[in-house]
Amino acid sequence: MINALQLVVYTPLVPLNFPGNAVAVFKQVINIATFDIIPKDDWYPIIFSLPAEKPKNEKFNMLGLGSYFFIMNMGTLFLALSIIYVQVLLLFIVKYCWKGEKRRCCRKFEGFLEEDLFWNTIIRFVYASYIEIVFAVSLNT
Repeated sequence: MINALQLVVYTPLVPLNFPGNAVAVFKQVINIATFDIIPKDDWYPIIFSLPAEKPKNEKFNMLGLGSYFFIMNMGTLFLALSIIYVQVLLLFIVKYCWKGEKRRCCRKFEGFLEEDLFWNTIIRFVYASYIEIVFAVSLNT
């Protein structure tokens, strides 16, 4: 259902005239469809030292794609992607660096990370956010 909502929310990018009330609805629903729950405009440019830039046009700016940088266009999904990378690093450390005798808690943690990473985290993240990733990457190039 979220993928259909993402497609509907991006319809203002089609060169058609939309009534004002439809645009207002799109502005409210875009935060839900793009999983943008943490406001990124204030602190992303400071942390990543990104220069200020103009959006491609007003329609892209309205949909939260006001930058040419991948990090800015991904928004909160970039934080989720960073957490996935940390989980992969932890799995590598637990699985391959502690080859000797592992304690029971380490084996449980390793099993949790393997199961969580492969089935729950990575596949669901890509499935739920592939439209956002495509827009962010295509605007970056």
